[in-house]
Amino acid sequence: MANGKRVSKPYCWNGEIPAGISLPQNNQIAIYEMPIKWMSSDPSENGPLVELGTFDKVIFEHLNDLASTDVNCIELLPIENSPQTLIWGYGTRFFFAPDYDVGNPVDAKFFIKSCHERGIRVVLDVVMNMFAPKCPLALPAPQWFYEAGSAGRQDWGQDLFLFNTPSCDNYFAAREFLCEMAEFWVSDYHVDGFRVDDFADINNWDFVQEFHDRATAQSQALLPGKPFIVVAEDSTSSAG
Repeated sequence: MANGKRVSKPYCWNGEIPAGISLPQNNQIAIYEMPIKWMSSDPSENGPLVELGTFDKVIFEHLNDLASTDVNCIELLPIENSPQTLIWGYGTRFFFAPDYDVGNPVDAKFFIKSCHERGIRVVLDVVMNMFAPKCPLALPAPQWFYEAGSAGRQDWGQDLFLFNTPSCDNYFAAREFLCEMAEFWVSDYHVDGFRVDDFADINNWDFVQEFHDRATAQSQALLPGKPFIVVAEDSTSSAG
């Protein structure tokens, strides 16, 4: 307290960010787009042609090299669990768990902590227009989450989230599910932002704005002053 006012302390998550280390602001980030599964080691002479990358391998084999460059932010291509193995990750099945192929939840948290210790922010690439056919959301209550078809929305062979029609009364189940997903990764994994994939096909400004606002508010509530960002990919040619 100072002059009767509460003073915010410099952000530090129980020693996660060491003294003398700070995370770069949004206008200072140099982003390295990282597909964890492809961050593999050189295969041994008799090893497989492609060796699957993992959180641990990146930490111990690549992170110090990246930290020695001007890279100060890693954008992780989707790490949420998907039914395939050697893919980019754009087919999410379980939205609240890292893909077991690259590591368990403790591994993912240690990876983010290790990045923070080196002054590197971590932004998650998230797929929210659609979900993989093997996602359990399609089983218990498909009418709450699944949109059978929508003009102008590309499904890329997956199931579209239902954004425009309330699931029950005025409750939008898919919107709430994805906003809570963002709050979960912020609070439990300490991520520093999100990159929203396929923004054009989501085609719902109200939802994307709510996602941005709730994710940002969750980060600021936990760590006032910690830099946080939400950006979106738009591959259309529309200037609007």
